[in-house]
Amino acid sequence: MIGQSIQQYRIEELLGEGGMGTVYRGTDTTLDRPVAIKVLHSHLLRDGSFLDRFRNEAIILGRLNHPNIANLYSFQQQGGQWYMIMEYVDGPTFEQLLRQGGALSVEKAFLLMGQVLEGLQHAHSRGVLHRDIKPANLMLTREGKVKLMDFGIARVVGAQRLTRMNHVVGTLEYMAPELIEGRDPSVQSDLYAAGVLFYELLSGKLPFEGTTESALISAIVNKSPIPLSKQVLAPPRGIESILARLLHKKAEKRFGSADELRLALVALARESTPKPKRPYAPPQTRVLLGPAAAKKWFSDVVPPRFLTTNPFKQIPKGKLLSPESAVLAVAVLIALAILLVGEKYIKKASEAMEVPSDTLPIMKPTDGFRELTLSTPDTSRSLVEVPRLEPDAAQPPLSVVPIVQRTVPEEPAPEPRKARERTKVPDEKKEQPKKEESTPAENVAVREEKKEEKKSEVPEKAETVVEEAKPISPTVSTHRIVLRGEPVLLELVETLSSEVPNAAGKSVRLRAVNEVVSRGVTVIAAGAPATGTITKVRPAAGNSRSFLEFELDKVQAVNGQWIPLKNPPIGRSGSSLQAVEFAKSTRISAKVGTVSLTIKSLN
Repeated sequence: MIGQSIQQYRIEELLGEGGMGTVYRGTDTTLDRPVAIKVLHSHLLRDGSFLDRFRNEAIILGRLNHPNIANLYSFQQQGGQWYMIMEYVDGPTFEQLLRQGGALSVEKAFLLMGQVLEGLQHAHSRGVLHRDIKPANLMLTREGKVKLMDFGIARVVGAQRLTRMNHVVGTLEYMAPELIEGRDPSVQSDLYAAGVLFYELLSGKLPFEGTTESALISAIVNKSPIPLSKQVLAPPRGIESILARLLHKKAEKRFGSADELRLALVALARESTPKPKRPYAPPQTRVLLGPAAAKKWFSDVVPPRFLTTNPFKQIPKGKLLSPESAVLAVAVLIALAILLVGEKYIKKASEAMEVPSDTLPIMKPTDGFRELTLSTPDTSRSLVEVPRLEPDAAQPPLSVVPIVQRTVPEEPAPEPRKARERTKVPDEKKEQPKKEESTPAENVAVREEKKEEKKSEVPEKAETVVEEAKPISPTVSTHRIVLRGEPVLLELVETLSSEVPNAAGKSVRLRAVNEVVSRGVTVIAAGAPATGTITKVRPAAGNSRSFLEFELDKVQAVNGQWIPLKNPPIGRSGSSLQAVEFAKSTRISAKVGTVSLTIKSLN
């Protein structure tokens, strides 16, 4: 059909195909926008019930108009065939997101779940039950918008993982216990499926496990869900109580509506989000640095109308000061006191900060010390690096020497002990230049001649040699593994239907759900491809009941070798009015045959 047109819609690309119909990508040539075109298989048109259900799905979608639901644009008929023209969603399904990246982050899971519940609430408010909420029926656009898909499809095909029961519709892993027991669906059964979906988004796993259909049904109906804390490290506080209520066995114990659940998640997200702390702001203070600053402060706090009046104007005798004049007089006195006291202290502080440049002492380096020089844009400073002393080592003596401005002459020979004990300052001090000729840079600089003389006396700092760590080359271990009937869980990659023409002999594509490990070595990785073959097929027609059967052939090991599978043929019978279908993602428990493998791994 690619290249054909249905009125103004041109078919351009095949998107997917199942047992009930085919979906194409097309273009609305009138509005110049992409669309999705869903077509019912022509061989199903002979059964009026399938066409009625296809038309019923279109009527249901026509009631809904919400940003989180894929909208129906038109329902067309051409040449005896019916077409659904729908909104084209360019993005992955939730199933693809989970398969590619595993569990989502808590923030993303909450965000996506909120949109799912908004769309579901809209459908429920229009009297529509989705009945098949699962990752494969939810898509995410490139702009991050969630879209609910396939409303009404569950009414047509009743897909589930392993088997089909005449009174049950939906996917088994997401079905509420009351639906498995044959009771009518409800808003709470949709919310149960939403709870399983939320659990899977957070953990990447399902809350109930079972290797067979009967084991899975028994777990859903009778057992409690696996705690999220066993699947996820440190789940958000309060999330397990919400999941426990969603997955309750009794429908009346669950949330009353999708909106109620959404508000509970919003409240939980707010409680889990830490409140931002206000940054510390140091208190602002005003410092009066002189008369100008005090005058500025005084003009700020005294009203301008008082500044135009001379505060020292003589008051005539017999007249009392007005209240305003009294306040002004007190303010003036306080300001004058501040000026006087401030100038006095500022002057003292300035004098205290002046340090005579010719009397600034520094510590003289001695044995065991090393002199370093730090340079800044305006000066250079000599520092003394203190080495680490051993506990028994004696503290080296320190001596105080004056800084000279000119070249320091060579030190004289060591004097006798009595001369060194004198406290008299050497006569060199008398020869120092006048104080006003010195600069701070000269006072703290160490002359090159001085450093050259002391270079031989100061021991060089020991250098630490760090050798580069040589990369450790990985070693390859070879393992010889013999498999004898180890179990492996597979799932279908595509939907199988008895109504597909000439299906007998066609290949069936599957993949491994979990890895197979033998003697601590992974032999079959999760997601490894597997194949099968359709052996028998019979479509529903007249008095003939539909039938479909296929066999499992092989699965691929991590070394690329194909391992044979030992399983009896898997078959299912339908009725003369309904097709037999094995839905996509149907899980099948299989066993490998006897085989010997050589697997290499890095240590």
